[in-house]
Amino acid sequence: MPMKYDITKKADLKHLERDLKKKTASMIEQNLYSRNYDVECPHCYSKISVPSGRSKCPICYNDINLDLNISWK
Repeated sequence: MPMKYDITKKADLKHLERDLKKKTASMIEQNLYSRNYDVECPHCYSKISVPSGRSKCPICYNDINLDLNISWK
């Protein structure tokens, strides 16, 4: 059930702002983690496209760990 905000109250405006920031950050992170990135394999130096997280290089079959390290301030 969605939360209702009374925008005439300062406390509710702060809650709305907080909730919007959390939802926006979540949507951005979901988008970033779902795409592939063009990188250079640290083992064979081939240019490849891999998703975030652990994967194998399609050329040399060594493990690649693409950590996006997202932090919100």
